[in-house]
Amino acid sequence: MPIEVCITGGIGAGKSYVAQKLLQLGFDVYNADERAKALMETQLKTDIIELLGNEAFNTEGKLNRSWIAAQVFQNPTLLHHLEQIVHPAVLKDYEQWKQERQNVKWCFKEAAILIEKHTYKSCDVLVVVYAPITLRLQRIFQRDGIAPSDVFQRIERQIYPYESFLYADYILLNDGTPLEPQIEALLQRLEQYYRQHTNRNDGF
Repeated sequence: MPIEVCITGGIGAGKSYVAQKLLQLGFDVYNADERAKALMETQLKTDIIELLGNEAFNTEGKLNRSWIAAQVFQNPTLLHHLEQIVHPAVLKDYEQWKQERQNVKWCFKEAAILIEKHTYKSCDVLVVVYAPITLRLQRIFQRDGIAPSDVFQRIERQIYPYESFLYADYILLNDGTPLEPQIEALLQRLEQYYRQHTNRNDGF
C-alpha cells in the first residue's frame, strides 16, 4: 500500500502551490477542495439544493461559492449540515481514488482542515505549509476577490498556525523562502521513510 502524505495549512498558506509542484513532478495528488466542488455539482446537487435552496447554484449549474459561504459561515448549524453532506462523500471518493493507486509509493492529499476535523489521524505523514498572516491575506485578496469579513470568518475556523506545528511531521515555510528546495528535501525524507519503515509502524 502507498504511504499517505497529507498536505494542509491555513487559507492562503500555499498548500495548493505545493500540490501543483508535486503534480508537475509526476506525483498523484488528491485535491479535496476540487473534488468536493465536483461532487457537489453532480451527485450531491439535490442534497445541496434541499439544504440551501436553488441559489446555491448559478444558471449554468455551477456552485455559487460566494453565496454559499455567506450563508454557512454565519450559521454554524447550517455549516454543520452542509459538512455532514459533503465530508463523507469526499472521504469515500478519496478512498476509491487511493484504492486505484496501490502500486505507487506515495499518495498525496491536499486538504484544508485535516487537523480541525481530526482526519489527519489517517495520514502516515502530515505536511503543514506555513505563511505569515500578512502574506496569506495578500494572496487571498488577489486570488479570490472575496470580502475581508468572509476571509476572517474562514481563518477563525482554522487552527492557529503555530498550533498546527505540534501535529506536523514536516513543515514547509512559504514566507518568501524558496519552496522548491524544501519540496525536494521533503521528497528525500519520504524516500528514506519508504525504505526504512516498511512495517509502517515507526514515525516519520
